[in-house]
Amino acid sequence: MGDRHALLFGIGLFARFLETYAEGRRGLGAALALLGRAPVDALRGKGVVHRWFEPFDAVLHVDGVRWPQDRWTNVSAGGIPDLGFGLRPYTRAFERRGHFHVIAHALSPLGALAELPRLRMGLGMKDVVQSVAQRVVIETARPMIHALDGDVFEAQTRFEVRAGPLVRFLVPW
Repeated sequence: MGDRHALLFGIGLFARFLETYAEGRRGLGAALALLGRAPVDALRGKGVVHRWFEPFDAVLHVDGVRWPQDRWTNVSAGGIPDLGFGLRPYTRAFERRGHFHVIAHALSPLGALAELPRLRMGLGMKDVVQSVAQRVVIETARPMIHALDGDVFEAQTRFEVRAGPLVRFLVPW
């Protein structure tokens, strides 16, 4: 994979949503239409949202500690609190300098729908496994696409996410 730098990383739900978005028309309206369709699909029990939540097997080591669960629908990490669209899942992203917030879960579409109010209010997620970390190694049972920020990349079976250098943006007044 080589070294790539990003503020957001994800496999499972995170990457599959972006893959679906990239297949259709682009822009804020298209993304909001996809997100708006998701609750309806979740309540109906069918539709594209169920592909986004397809479970996968993966072993996660977070700062050298193996997480006990092996079945997930999403594994993602954020170096910033915001995911976009007013959602703030990575509320602990700035908790410790040189760390990022990693979240993994096996939520169903309805389970994720129940988390949305917390994400909109910036309260983070409740029914997930999460930590603040410097390094995460993910090994999947089958190749998985992955996303960095808003781009989707090739499928692979091993991912390593590490905290990078602190970047300061200076904006002239």
